[in-house]
Amino acid sequence: RDEANFKWEWTDDYEDTGIAGQIVTSKVSGYEGNTIFLPAAGFCYDVFLYYAGSDGFYWSSSLGESRSDYAWFVDFDSGDAGSYDNFRYFGQCVRPVTE
Repeated sequence: RDEANFKWEWTDDYEDTGIAGQIVTSKVSGYEGNTIFLPAAGFCYDVFLYYAGSDGFYWSSSLGESRSDYAWFVDFDSGDAGSYDNFRYFGQCVRPVTE
């Protein structure tokens, strides 16, 4: 996870909703203090939902480098976050933002 530009904080109960996930706060100049909540919504494959409530998987807008049918995504749980590329047919979340 990018600790230099963002602070990642796990919560089991975001604003008393009972929903777990990461609160990500920007440290980037001009955007300091801006936050986004990323629920630990899991991902779908075929007709099955995996890791709902414990992990989050969010697509980026960038295609993968190793294969044309891959794209980059962020994966997190309560203890860690990282970015990876994988097949685009997985049912991962999208969290659109605007400035």
